[in-house]
Amino acid sequence: MIEEVSPAQLRSSAYPTYLSGVSVTWRVPTWRDPHAGRDWIEIVDGNGQRVTWDWVCRQAHCGANGATPITANLRRHAAYKALYWSDRSRVGKSRLRAEFAFRT
Repeated sequence: MIEEVSPAQLRSSAYPTYLSGVSVTWRVPTWRDPHAGRDWIEIVDGNGQRVTWDWVCRQAHCGANGATPITANLRRHAAYKALYWSDRSRVGKSRLRAEFAFRT
């Protein structure tokens, strides 16, 4: 499900202020709508502690693939994981669908 995590710097109408962090490229089955499923991506550090999170798709009908920019102040040369959660918006109720380890 997670294809890539890369550094991100972005400014657009959806994100009017300058954003820096990571961009998480993802893919889901064609029948699945990440917005309707309330899917979200969590970034955790090497100790498994949450650094930040964001919704996979902020708008309805975003399609079966995309990239989600996530604001994060990550340390250089540190290990992290991007976790893709689906089927609800709470950690205890969601299903972990994918993990992607990366270094900054």
